Amino acid sequence: MSPRTTGLGRFLTPADAAQILAVPLSTVLDLIDSGEIPAIRIGATGRLRLKRAALDAYIDELYDRRRREMAWHEAGEQKIVEIAGGSVVGRAQGPRLGGI
Repeated sequence: MSPRTTGLGRFLTPADAAQILAVPLSTVLDLIDSGEIPAIRIGATGRLRLKRAALDAYIDELYDRRRREMAWHEAGEQKIVEIAGGSVVGRAQGPRLGGI
C-alpha cells in the first residue's frame, strides 16, 4: 500500500483525492473531466470513484515529468535522448534558425 494513501480503500472519492493532493475538489473534478485521472461512476446515483493506484500513477507521472524538465534545463538545452524500453521516445530540438 502506498504511503500516500495508507488507510484508504482501493477506491477513492474525488474528495479523498483532493485531500491527498492538497488541492480543491474542483481541481480533482477538472482532472477527472480532462481524463488525466481516470474515474468511474458507481451505482444508481453515479457517484465518482477513482482507483487509489490511478491517483498514485498520476502523482508518479507528475514527478517524472518534472524530473525530465529539470534534466532538460540542467543540460543547457543540449540534445537529450530518452530511452524507454529500448526505443527512443523523445528527442530535444535545438534552436531554430530564422527561415530554415
